[in-house]
Amino acid sequence: MKTKRTKLSLITTFFLALLFIAGCDKEDPVIKVTGVTLNKSAVTLIEGDSENLSATVLPAEADNKKVSWQSDNTGIAAVDSQGKVTALKAGSATITVTTDDGGKTATCKVTVEPKTIAVTGVALNKSSLTLTEEESETLTATVSPTDATNKKVSWKSDKTDIATVDSNGKVTAIAKGNSQIIATTEDGGKQAICNVVVPEPNIDVQFTKNGIYYRTLSPGSTDVGITNKTYSLDFVNFNWGQNSYSGDVNVPATVEYEGVVYQVKEVRYGAFWYSSGLKSVTLPEGLTYIRGYAFFECPNLQSVELPNTLKGMNNQVFKGCKELTALHIPKNVSSISSDCFTGCSNLELTISTENINFKVIDKVLFDANISICWIPEKKTGEYTIPEGTNIINSNATFQSRLSKITIPASVKTIWYFAGLIYSNITLHVPKGTKALYEAHALWGLGFNIVEQE
Repeated sequence: MKTKRTKLSLITTFFLALLFIAGCDKEDPVIKVTGVTLNKSAVTLIEGDSENLSATVLPAEADNKKVSWQSDNTGIAAVDSQGKVTALKAGSATITVTTDDGGKTATCKVTVEPKTIAVTGVALNKSSLTLTEEESETLTATVSPTDATNKKVSWKSDKTDIATVDSNGKVTAIAKGNSQIIATTEDGGKQAICNVVVPEPNIDVQFTKNGIYYRTLSPGSTDVGITNKTYSLDFVNFNWGQNSYSGDVNVPATVEYEGVVYQVKEVRYGAFWYSSGLKSVTLPEGLTYIRGYAFFECPNLQSVELPNTLKGMNNQVFKGCKELTALHIPKNVSSISSDCFTGCSNLELTISTENINFKVIDKVLFDANISICWIPEKKTGEYTIPEGTNIINSNATFQSRLSKITIPASVKTIWYFAGLIYSNITLHVPKGTKALYEAHALWGLGFNIVEQE
């Protein structure tokens, strides 16, 4: 009996040992990944900005939590191995996170908006515009900087009864007058203005303002000339003896008449003719020409201030202005009539150093071609014309008080009236040319002609 119990105990112990050994050989179970989530399903970024996405692998006790990141549009948004998303340019992209275990995924939609560049200013292609009634022109607005985000511009007219403007900057003239067209940026409210002038249609306007007579240079134009009392623009129609300018006259650059602003561009023919009471005249910048006879026989005129914009002076502009002692020729003057200063018995000229068309040498006016234009009447005694001078222009020596003129061989042309000088003058002419001078219709009229040795 005892032996049976012993055998049973041994068998039981053996089986228990086998079970223990089997239990010791079995591995622990692996916890698989069941899913993954992101902290954001959508994000909006500005170009250049970045944001970190974080992934949560499920379950929390999963053995392999490794993930990888990918962008479906790397030109729009990029993502690194840590989930940092960088916005590159405007557009959209999808960022996908994928688990290493099981290939579970989660996505985040990324929207990239353009970086905002603020507007700093706006400019128009024209600051002023002259249109006749029903005429149109389109203005162009340029927004700064060129890469500004919002370049939208709105247009407005301050006087729609004078001129209108549409959403594209097209300006249309409605009626006579002045109007301002204003362009305004949507970003920042920056503004630019164009002044619009609508003149009287095809009408030659003439008017008097502050004692000065004006008339448009052509019908419908907003450029005016200073005229005489009868508003004449030309020599033929001028009513001589109707002027009444006196004292000091200061001409403005612009003048307004019946709502229209006019630009003063010229002193017209005979404008100040025979104004015996005229003392001084100041002409404005913007004026370009002084036409013939403008200051003809103004015997008491003492001062004239010429603008830098002046381009030319026509025939006999200052003839007979005996009290005019000094006149400065500005830099842009390119034409001066040869008889412009005849009878100016006390006048001396100076020339701007920037003028390339004329120069004064020993008080004598020369042009760029080394031609004598004018010898001052007040210049007396002897004068030797510089070697290299090739022309003596018309009226150059008219009323000269010189007693002796020596003419170099370089002079090849002497224009009409150059010889109308006082008869007591002695001409010293190049050797071999005396007979030519004596035979001349003007130079041979009683002058003492001496041939140089």
